[in-house]
Amino acid sequence: MARREKKEVDSGAWLNTYADMVTLLLCFFVLLFAMSSIAEDKWKMIVGAFNPDATVLALIPGDDTGEDIPPIDGVDDPIVNSDVALEEMLLEIIEFLNENFTSDVTGFDGDGEIKADFVDGMLFMSFRDNIFFDGDRYYLRPEAMRILDYLGQALERVTEHVGEIRVVGHTTQKEADRLNNYEPDRRLAANRSVEVIVYLQNKDIIDPRKLVNVSYGQWYPVAPFDIEENRAKNRRVEILILQDEHVGRSMQEIYDVMGIEIYQVNY
Repeated sequence: MARREKKEVDSGAWLNTYADMVTLLLCFFVLLFAMSSIAEDKWKMIVGAFNPDATVLALIPGDDTGEDIPPIDGVDDPIVNSDVALEEMLLEIIEFLNENFTSDVTGFDGDGEIKADFVDGMLFMSFRDNIFFDGDRYYLRPEAMRILDYLGQALERVTEHVGEIRVVGHTTQKEADRLNNYEPDRRLAANRSVEVIVYLQNKDIIDPRKLVNVSYGQWYPVAPFDIEENRAKNRRVEILILQDEHVGRSMQEIYDVMGIEIYQVNY
């Protein structure tokens, strides 16, 4: 009777099963890792243990993109990114104004026809009324439209950092010892602030609910009413760009933060 040949046994077949098991375990641990949270200091220790020369990226709280995002130098809280965006926007606007209109853009401690600053999450610009309007009118001058066109372009890049754009209209008291007729006084200031807001809203770059116009008339002067030079300082339009957490601030609080002294009227 013929002998059967014995088949050779593949002694390495078990490796396939072992490899499958290791792969499944790796997937299991990756899943556990993905579901866990890592303390930043421990993460840095782990990376440093394997590679002392590695650059460790900070894990920004609240980031759900699955990627580690390097923070801006000196910035711990992500909200400060909004500060950087608005400050850069302000610098661009000041450069535009200096090149195209006037070289006299100052801070609020200066005496320019245009004043601008960024303090504590608030971008604040103040324009003398003659830059935006003629006489006692409230129709925007071509120069004002150019400024607002540029402001609109700058805003398009930072809309996610803007909680509110507040435009404030001011007049001046015509006589030092007597109040204006409050009705035309308020209407002029209101119409001017509305014109600016409507012009910005027509650009369709930001949620209209974030656009606010305010009329204070003669009631927030920054200079006395004694001479025309001082009265001219009071006739102004203010454009205030606020981050979300500052939306509820009153104008008096904002003036205090900006270092703007309001002239007190006593009768």
